[in-house]
Amino acid sequence: MSRALIIGGAGFVGSRLARRLLDRGDEVHILVRPTTCLWRIERFRDQIAIHVADVGDLESLTRSFAAARAEVVYCLARAARGAESPLREADSLAASAVGGLIR
Repeated sequence: MSRALIIGGAGFVGSRLARRLLDRGDEVHILVRPTTCLWRIERFRDQIAIHVADVGDLESLTRSFAAARAEVVYCLARAARGAESPLREADSLAASAVGGLIR
């Protein structure tokens, strides 16, 4: 059993990972942006800890990481909407990776 933090844990992939981790007995924390819709995690919302932060805001990330005290972090954060062009999509993916991993 481990303590996991899933950045983007209410998304399509993140919510499925959260369910799998819960099923194997892990303590699950998810990090979501303030505007995230939580319908994908409704069935097990009472079994997880939800932390609200923005991957572009170091202060909110620091608070969330400190509260979760995770042993493993899964970064599945992604822009909520599709980009206007492939170049913008690449920028969006880079921003998510940089904000979620480097900070």
